[in-house]
Amino acid sequence: MEVEEKSIELSYEYVDDGYSGSNFERPNFKNMIDDLNKGKFSIIMVKDLSRFGRDYIESGKYLQKIFPEKGIRFISVNDNYDNDNADVSDIHLRFV
Repeated sequence: MEVEEKSIELSYEYVDDGYSGSNFERPNFKNMIDDLNKGKFSIIMVKDLSRFGRDYIESGKYLQKIFPEKGIRFISVNDNYDNDNADVSDIHLRFV
């Protein structure tokens, strides 16, 4: 069996130290969304879902509506989630 190795180039890093993950008005989160809307990247990768956001409803809005509409691939490393390989509804299990 041949395995194809794929690499992802890190273009931007958005960090909001000192802000709660339940706050979606974080300065760099807003910068990330602005850059997303400008088409600066097509993949968002997070360490785990709690680093993206802790508000289930707000996170779901991005994961189920906004990112798919914009063709954004979302990867959560520690949760082994990649919307390129899974049904977005699979992520519900990880929020519980």
